[in-house]
Amino acid sequence: MAVETGRKLGDPFLREACKEVEQASAPETGALVEDLADTLALWRKTTGYGRGIAAPQIGVAKRVIFLQLRRHRALPGFAGQHARGSSRGIAKSFGAAPA
Repeated sequence: MAVETGRKLGDPFLREACKEVEQASAPETGALVEDLADTLALWRKTTGYGRGIAAPQIGVAKRVIFLQLRRHRALPGFAGQHARGSSRGIAKSFGAAPA
């Protein structure tokens, strides 16, 4: 969708508390994930590195991350009540098989 300007280390916004995602399947959450994917793709294309990005890095105070790892499909993650305490909970929150 859109490539967003990234916030850099030292930006006070990156220290702000983020809100949990209420509904992972909501259209606005999907749009945020697309923005994260597009921003990470451009970053990787221009710098040659980068495996993940979090919503606060593009100015959105929500607990959402997007990972693009080698040989694996891209995965968004949502930290919230359903995900606390285990990576299995996080994997289940976006439909991935736990490792």
